[in-house]
Amino acid sequence: SCIVHQVRNSLKYAASKDYQSMVNDMRAIYTSVSIEQAQVKLNEFAIKWDEKYPAAVKSWQTNWYKLSSFFEFGKDIRRLMYTTNPIENVHRQMRKITKRCPLWRFLSERSYL
Repeated sequence: SCIVHQVRNSLKYAASKDYQSMVNDMRAIYTSVSIEQAQVKLNEFAIKWDEKYPAAVKSWQTNWYKLSSFFEFGKDIRRLMYTTNPIENVHRQMRKITKRCPLWRFLSERSYL
């Protein structure tokens, strides 16, 4: 689970008029300097939004054990890890190449890569 997908998932439960405020509150969670501060921000997020959007809050709380693992890394590394989209993009490009050109056309595994 990546931060970008978590944010998108949370926003699907929210009314568009609350998007910006909710995004700002979620950003405060994942840009925190420590896991302790992030936990405080998550609790503040829950207090503010649980009554209006309980599914969004529950999603963060349920996935917190995965999302909190980002704090094991430094700030710069976390910024790179917010999304899995670059990895998904590489996989998409490889599928496009292999779909267009059958494997038997590659002379070796190295030419395939």
